[in-house]
Amino acid sequence: MTIVNSHTRQPTKLDYAEPTKFRFSLIKLPKVEYFCTAANIPGITLGGANQPTPLKDIPIPGDKLDYDTLNISFLVDENLENYREIHGWMTGLGFPKDYKQFRDVARSGQDRFPTTNDDAGGLYSDATLFVLTSKNNPNIEIRFSDVYPISLSGLDYNQQESDINYLTANVTFNYKLYEFARGNQILDTFTGDGATRTFMLSNAPENPNSLLVKLDNVEQKLNTNYRVFGNTIQFTKAPPGSTAITVTLSSNTTISVVS
Repeated sequence: MTIVNSHTRQPTKLDYAEPTKFRFSLIKLPKVEYFCTAANIPGITLGGANQPTPLKDIPIPGDKLDYDTLNISFLVDENLENYREIHGWMTGLGFPKDYKQFRDVARSGQDRFPTTNDDAGGLYSDATLFVLTSKNNPNIEIRFSDVYPISLSGLDYNQQESDINYLTANVTFNYKLYEFARGNQILDTFTGDGATRTFMLSNAPENPNSLLVKLDNVEQKLNTNYRVFGNTIQFTKAPPGSTAITVTLSSNTTISVVS
C-alpha cells in the first residue's frame, strides 16, 4: 500500500469558480453571442448494466454517454435581430412553409470549427463556452460540436409592467459532444511609452506563430509589426504611450521556460 503525504494532495489552484466569469460564442449567431447572459456546462450520464450472480447483481459501467442539453439565455434587442437569428435557423431546419427554407439554410456558409471536414452547410454550428479567471482572462474552453436549436422561448409583452424589465429569451440546443480544452494563456502585459520597442517575455515560445500580440486590443502581424527572438519581442515601431500590450499564447501550444 502506497502512503501519499497530505501536502502532495493539496490543490494548486485555490480560487473558486464564479458564475459570472464566462463568455459564450456561437459561430452562427453573432448577435445572440453579444447579449448572452447565461449558459451552462451540460451534465453527462453514463449508462450501466447489472451482471447477475447467485448472490447479488453486480453493477458494471455501460458504454454510452447521455449528454444533457445546452441552454443559454440572452437579452433581446429592440429590433429582435438576435431573436430572429435563432427563429430563422429553426424554421430552416423544420421548413414549415416550403422546402426553400431548408435549402437556404443548408446552402448557407459552414459555421464550424476549422478542423471540421464534413459538408453539412449551415444546418449545424459549433460553439464555445469560455470560462474566465478572476481577472477575466480566458482559462478553459468547452467546445461544442454540431450544435442546433431545438427550443426557443416566446416573448411576453405586458403594458402593466411598472419596472423596466428587458425581454429575455431562452434557447435549448442539442449537439454531438463537447470537449474541454485549455484556453489561451496570457504570458505578459506591458504598457507602451512611445520610445521602447523591445520587451522581455517571461517565457520563450517554441514557435513565434503561436503568439497572439495585441496593442489596445488590435491584433499585430508577426514579421510586419513585430519579431520574436527567444524570450524577447521587438516591435517595428515603438508602441505609443499608455498603449496596452498583451502577449497571449494560443491553446494547445507549449512553451520553454527560460532559466
